[in-house]
Amino acid sequence: MSLLERILGKLSDRGTSHEAEITASQNKSASFKTESSSHELLLSLCRSRQLLEVLIDNRGTSFQSMILAVDTERGMLWLDQLTPSTLALMEGQSLTLRHQRHSEVLTLRLPVISDQSQSRNAIAVLLPSKVEYRPRRSWLRYEPGYDSLKATIRTIGNAPTEANIVNISGGGMRLRLKGNQLHSYRRDAHLPLCQVRLSHQIQVNCQAKVKSVRLVREPFRHTQVSLEFTDMTPSARIQLNNQLSNLLNITDANQTLDAKNELQLVG
Repeated sequence: MSLLERILGKLSDRGTSHEAEITASQNKSASFKTESSSHELLLSLCRSRQLLEVLIDNRGTSFQSMILAVDTERGMLWLDQLTPSTLALMEGQSLTLRHQRHSEVLTLRLPVISDQSQSRNAIAVLLPSKVEYRPRRSWLRYEPGYDSLKATIRTIGNAPTEANIVNISGGGMRLRLKGNQLHSYRRDAHLPLCQVRLSHQIQVNCQAKVKSVRLVREPFRHTQVSLEFTDMTPSARIQLNNQLSNLLNITDANQTLDAKNELQLVG
């Protein structure tokens, strides 16, 4: 190999290494901007002293609080003491924070790190890595993990069938059934049985109407059926919506904890 070829080879290696460093820097910068934007939303709520609705797990009462400080170095969000006052909170207990802005709502479910409301009138919760307002829907839509939530349905004249839930809301749900089921489910068809158990206390038990049916071939052949709940009472829909809201908050909190653990491992 000639001297010129060796020099050109070294320059090429340096260029490749430099490009990799730039790409890594850009990725890190993008991640920082996303996190920084989330913190700016919290700081804005703090500066404007916006009241937040606070819910405590397993308690029916709604409380109010404000953000006192956003501690990015230690990964904590400091809240004012709850109003009305309540018993001391346990470490690891979860709080759900809500704030409405026009037609959007911010919902955060965060674990308590330290309750110092008796001495410093402050409560420390885990600082979330993702903060965003979401459009308010008539009904929340929950997407469970793959094949983690099932429903039992029955068409007229047939035996009950078990299906996997793709998503569910207070208005209806989308199901996934194995194989080609286009012959069994028609648009506007009536289903006299539609059951879903979300918890020991919450169970959907109603009738439904088929809104759409389609055959999906990837990643495997299956049929997706969209249903509308037809005879569910308004109170039952509200109860279902509240339960789905709790499940969404749990999902968000788990994602926040996973992100926090990853940061600790990297550090």
